[in-house]
Amino acid sequence: MRQDADGLSVSRADVRTLLRFLQPPLPVISLRSLVDRLERGDTLDRHLAITFDDGYRDNFEIAAPILERLSLPATFFLVSQWIGSDVVPWWDRELGVRHPWMTWDQARELRRRGFDIGAHTRTHANLGEVRGDVAREEIAGARRELERQLGEPVDLFAYPYGAKQPDDRRRTWSW
Repeated sequence: MRQDADGLSVSRADVRTLLRFLQPPLPVISLRSLVDRLERGDTLDRHLAITFDDGYRDNFEIAAPILERLSLPATFFLVSQWIGSDVVPWWDRELGVRHPWMTWDQARELRRRGFDIGAHTRTHANLGEVRGDVAREEIAGARRELERQLGEPVDLFAYPYGAKQPDDRRRTWSW
């Protein structure tokens, strides 16, 4: 995994250590199962769902194999217009780093291997700033693009930045 000064990225060893640490004390379930429990009004009983945002290639190359070895489910939320592109998001640009994105073949392979794929907008738009048709197209357009590329329905979505206010850019909330 990426190791940046922003605190959003961790090393391969840290990912492995964290996942091994969490596994016995907290039941790790798919995000879809967690949402189902919430919708039924069931208690979460300290259940944990693992998610990754944006679609960085290291999620495919490093995180997915570790998750598989530990038999842990996870959801990968992809920014549809960034997959296979050379886009450098503002947070990487500020740090002077550039990290590659997954390809569509890698996204399809994650799905084939049993991981869930969800939408994270088309361009990582701050939905606290954009309105109306722009917001709708960011959300619905990402879903359409993912469904077309994956060949199956996509019903999970992670809200970029996770806040109504544009100044809270680094918190992500999945629903």
